[in-house]
Amino acid sequence: MQVDATDGTSSTTIQGTLTVVPNGVSVSIDPWEGGAPGQTFQANVYNAGLVDDTYDLTLAGPAALVSTLSVPAVTVASHSTETVTISTGPVSFAAPGDLPLILVATSQTVPSVQASEMSRLIIPSTKGLTASFDPASVALPVLVPASALLLVNNTGNVEGAYTATITETTGRWPPALPAWTACPPGQCPCSGYPACPTVPSS
Repeated sequence: MQVDATDGTSSTTIQGTLTVVPNGVSVSIDPWEGGAPGQTFQANVYNAGLVDDTYDLTLAGPAALVSTLSVPAVTVASHSTETVTISTGPVSFAAPGDLPLILVATSQTVPSVQASEMSRLIIPSTKGLTASFDPASVALPVLVPASALLLVNNTGNVEGAYTATITETTGRWPPALPAWTACPPGQCPCSGYPACPTVPSS
């Protein structure tokens, strides 16, 4: 094979060899327009060559992280089609939108013979949260200030705004206090707290 190239002022000629092989392949994914995480796809492998061949199958793209093929390779007769299954799982790492899923078939006889097709996982918007205190509990031997962090974890894939409200308490409040028998006003451990009882002077 000879290729001549010119830009109007200079030219060059390139000699090359084109090898025609009897192997060929094409692939398709159903549904090609995509589906939800957890959906099963059908992959169709068509042998477009003149001889029987075996094709290695691989998945690529971000959606491949949660997808598996029913078989790693498939043997297809000339001008015939074989179908394999692509199983997908839940996605917890992607923002809403499309996550590409690519199928690649490679001839074991002639590795340069390849074909690929792309579908996608369609990621919906999700909302969720978990919350916990750190530390989980705080001991108050007497009425002194104490605090704990409220940790809020957004488990969805979109931004969220949250409001924290105390809806229920357990135990006794104020807690039982010791019987102060000779406590000058203003010097008790609970002095200055709204819930403090009145302490009689001696």
